[in-house]
Amino acid sequence: MNGEAAVWIVAIVAIFIYNLYKLRHSADPKDELLKAKQLLDENLISEDDYQKIKGKLIKKIVAD
Repeated sequence: MNGEAAVWIVAIVAIFIYNLYKLRHSADPKDELLKAKQLLDENLISEDDYQKIKGKLIKKIVAD
């Protein structure tokens, strides 16, 4: 692996971690759901992961 590829991998992992942090620390469940959809669209999480997150967030939304 050359240096440029390593830089890209580190950048992608950093973006993924940042998005997960934002997802976990968002106050509004609707915002969290939108962020989870973004992660899915960017292929950073699987469809199964998205469905799990979506199920939990919908329960929060309905409970509010």
